[in-house]
Amino acid sequence: MSTISIIGSGSMAAAIGGLAAKAGHTVEVMTRDAAKARALVKQIGAGATTGTFGAAPAGDNVILAVPYPGDGANVWPAVHARDLASLFCLALEKGPAGKYWHGIEGEGYRFREIAEAIGSRLGLPAVSIPVDALMLPGYFGFFTNLVTLDLRASNAITRQALGWKPVQPGLFDDLGNGHYFPAR
Repeated sequence: MSTISIIGSGSMAAAIGGLAAKAGHTVEVMTRDAAKARALVKQIGAGATTGTFGAAPAGDNVILAVPYPGDGANVWPAVHARDLASLFCLALEKGPAGKYWHGIEGEGYRFREIAEAIGSRLGLPAVSIPVDALMLPGYFGFFTNLVTLDLRASNAITRQALGWKPVQPGLFDDLGNGHYFPAR
């Protein structure tokens, strides 16, 4: 049998760890909250152990997931750094002092789609974290207020007033270009 390292201590970790232990695998649980890791190891039983969070997992197989909040329908804006630099120059050259500009490539991306894109490039599932569990350790913790924001915006005024147009790869194309993850 193999050793399976699970990074996390939520219900998914408990279910997978329990099934793996029942099948005779050794289970290592790693999470930021050592008390939660110990509690999950006790729940799993069957020789499960706690690993040190941040250390290399001991398992032959490592299980983790890319989380997103709730249904993941909240929208986050994005823009390529080169497009933003171009906008900055145009704002200095053409824009009136004190004016704010929306330097975004479109109207944004759903958080779920961002998590799925990252997960697919890492070979990991994207999973929804229920809204009532978001503040728990191992999920988003104090970042919950950020990841649940819906930041819909438009660049229409910026484009019209300054003649700016994003031309660099969009977020998903950029994620797939090999700079952030190995190209597939």
